[in-house]
Amino acid sequence: MNEKEHSAEFLMMKLLHVYAAKTFHQLSHVNLHPGQMPMLNLLYQQDGLSQKEICSKLCIKPSTVTVSLQRMEKSALVCRVADEKDKRIQRIYLTDYGRELHREVEKIRKEVNAVMVQGMTPEEVDHLKDQILQMQENLEKMPGSMEIKGYFREGEQ
Repeated sequence: MNEKEHSAEFLMMKLLHVYAAKTFHQLSHVNLHPGQMPMLNLLYQQDGLSQKEICSKLCIKPSTVTVSLQRMEKSALVCRVADEKDKRIQRIYLTDYGRELHREVEKIRKEVNAVMVQGMTPEEVDHLKDQILQMQENLEKMPGSMEIKGYFREGEQ
């Protein structure tokens, strides 16, 4: 069976697996757990979020965010600062080291992405993105939860 005979689902899952494996291999020298990458990116874009806001924006359970933040704090990637208006809320900020690490991770991510679309024109890449977005929209129209084993909360992505 050649690759095109497989379902789109199979090919996308295989692509995701290969992409993740290659990206994490390129990042092996960086002291960053793969699950921390989305949080690092989010805080780079929106520094000073509360833990609750991080949970909501990344659709991750609070317990998962707590563990990730503890690891990131231990690695000096983030620091917690009490909110000026409500001292019960802790704001999460990237440290200088966290920002430096984000730049390195982004550089590697861009390199892997460039390899992934090698041989494709910019128009083909745009068309591929359109097709992927169409598939996502199609699936989102289906009834049912977005939850997968408690990881995603219903109605969020």
